[in-house]
Amino acid sequence: MTSILQVITLALRDINVLAQSEPPAAEQADEAFQTLNQMMAAWRSDGIDLQYFEQTNVTDDLPVAAGDVLAVRYNLALLLAPSYQTEAPPTIIAAAAATFEKIARESTIRNMVERQSETQSPGAGQIGRYGNLYTQ
Repeated sequence: MTSILQVITLALRDINVLAQSEPPAAEQADEAFQTLNQMMAAWRSDGIDLQYFEQTNVTDDLPVAAGDVLAVRYNLALLLAPSYQTEAPPTIIAAAAATFEKIARESTIRNMVERQSETQSPGAGQIGRYGNLYTQ
């Protein structure tokens, strides 16, 4: 698992706030931690639910799937950059967009499947001999 502090450290390095071997100061870590909780709450309210719940300890593991950690890292970097009067490098901007698009797409599909299973009776959605191509 990846800790929250590791993700924060990498995000700050991504925007060149920290040197390669430099850890974040306590104030930097606290600010980034608050921003992380806010970002994840905003994503959830927008329908992107990574099963993240508000964290209280920066040293805890990041409670998201391993495949979603990069999206959190790169998008956190974008949100932190203005606080340090810097801009994220184009590679980080592109990575943030690509990874966010991936989790948004996966979340949309997951939400559609959940809604369909909640509203359909067993056996519904079967179309011809191939079944429903949209749910297989």
